[in-house]
Amino acid sequence: MKQALDELTEKGKQALRLIVRGDNAKSIAAELDLSVHTINERLRVARRS
Repeated sequence: MKQALDELTEKGKQALRLIVRGDNAKSIAAELDLSVHTINERLRVARRS
């Protein structure tokens, strides 16, 4: 698991931290000034790792 986390980009890790905190993709997108699509893509990549 640690190796998978090490392979994620900082932006991917940031999205994961916010999900763990309890935020949803829409609120993460607003907080980071990104689109929901971008957040969902980062989370999709993280799930594959």
